[in-house]
Amino acid sequence: MAAAAEAVSAAASHVRIRPTARGAALVLIASLLWAGGEITGLMAGRLIGIALLLAMVLSVIAVLLLRRGLGLSRRVLDEAVTAGADARVDLRLLPTAMAARIPLGHGAVALDLPAALGGRGSLDLAARMPHHVSVTGRGIHELGDCTIRLRDPFGLMLLRARVEVPGRVIGLPRIENLEETGARRLGIGASEHESAYVGAGSGELGVIPRPYTAGDDIRRIHWRASARAGQLMTREEEPTRSEGAVIVLDTRGSQGDHGGTAPAGDRAAVEDRLLDHAASLLVSLAAHGWETRVLDAQGDEITRMLGRGGSGASPLGAEAGAISVRSALIDLVGVEFRPHCSPAATDHAAGHVDLAIALGPDHGEPFADLELDRFAGRASRRTAIALFPAPPEGADRGAVRAVHDGAWLRLSAPADLSLRDVLDASAGTEGAMRR
Repeated sequence: MAAAAEAVSAAASHVRIRPTARGAALVLIASLLWAGGEITGLMAGRLIGIALLLAMVLSVIAVLLLRRGLGLSRRVLDEAVTAGADARVDLRLLPTAMAARIPLGHGAVALDLPAALGGRGSLDLAARMPHHVSVTGRGIHELGDCTIRLRDPFGLMLLRARVEVPGRVIGLPRIENLEETGARRLGIGASEHESAYVGAGSGELGVIPRPYTAGDDIRRIHWRASARAGQLMTREEEPTRSEGAVIVLDTRGSQGDHGGTAPAGDRAAVEDRLLDHAASLLVSLAAHGWETRVLDAQGDEITRMLGRGGSGASPLGAEAGAISVRSALIDLVGVEFRPHCSPAATDHAAGHVDLAIALGPDHGEPFADLELDRFAGRASRRTAIALFPAPPEGADRGAVRAVHDGAWLRLSAPADLSLRDVLDASAGTEGAMRR
């Protein structure tokens, strides 16, 4: 799912050269020795002072040479990774940099990374500096600028340069494998639909005969149609329609007119978890052959995925499916939860909808003022899952609550519970309610 970005190069800018504390002390001592030698007539003091000043001059020359062609090239090898994973980054000195060819000094590169990528870091300066950055959260994270610090071999002069080399890493939502048990809880498992993607030969219009062409399988000849047409005819199946599903994300955020307030950290954790669940459902539905759309609270489409065949997929089809999954996950990364956006006022369940799933935060009244039926169309199975902030460690987690509200099964669960556990717990709760 990761992909490499093009390498980007940039020359150093805002270059500053100054003596270090050691260099400043050396200049002071050399000046005193030279002056003392002149006053007292001692040749040794004068020669030592001159030698120290010559060392300072050599250090200045070395640093000036290191400045020539100084710059960096950065390539993100894993531009999009799942949140919680590491992304590989290849950082190099430009080939024109003198520091990459002649060891006239030593130094380091300071990385100005955002908190979501582990914060500030440092690398020993070298021609190649491959490293990993830890992607701790969802979103598009800019890698930030780099600062090069170079010292001459004597440590008397310091060169400091800023390199504005762009680069980014995308933290994707985490995908959870629902397995068949979790899929059946939602009505998408093999036991209920076998697969919404029906195999060839069972299309809505059935078999369509067409004239035989060289290369057709002899076993696919339609003998009855051939007899009627007076020429060989081959079976051609009408492509079938995938079952349709819609996932509704309550993107109105965790606070607003319909709910209470929650700490920013809790809100972010709930929102990230909602997108994790949306990604898991989207991928699972597509794998079971469902054509799925993801909508926001205003009814605008965030992303969609077509249903895919299961075990019979070709390698080319599997690659296309992986690209489709990656594209959909990147679309989900850009979702923004806006507390005061207005809910949908029109029916957005265009197309055939057999399954509707709603996801939203629970900070008081989940999905308040959001008419979920507008999105569900004629879906026979409707599930609404609301997440509340996970309790502190050691506190009572709280049970999954399940309530039937008309055609909807409404679930409320802590954000740190896996989607599969939520669905399993809801099945037990629902069974207890019926008894």
